[in-house]
Amino acid sequence: MSLAASGAEPTLRETVTAEVRANMARFGLKQKDLADLLQINQSQASKKLRGVTPLTLDEIEVIAAWFSTSPAVLMGYATEPRPKMPNGARIGTPPGTRTLNPLMMREQLFGS
Repeated sequence: MSLAASGAEPTLRETVTAEVRANMARFGLKQKDLADLLQINQSQASKKLRGVTPLTLDEIEVIAAWFSTSPAVLMGYATEPRPKMPNGARIGTPPGTRTLNPLMMREQLFGS
């Protein structure tokens, strides 16, 4: 049982994964999008989104940049800048029609 489920404050891991999941849902993104961004397989992305495997600080930085926000927002320590839809993603489009390219975006943000 997590601390949050027992009535205690959520852990940092729970806060970050909840924020990432909420923003992915808000922008219509899938586990595959996150997996591509982090250069991991979809099973690993699923474990990270469920909090089974923790996100690393480097991964939190990459995800924050993907949402044009700061790691502090994903960690629950700040509310600004508000997360934005990743470049090229379009809400509500059928799978395969999104123009989001997480690998290209990662290269643009952080180099190869």
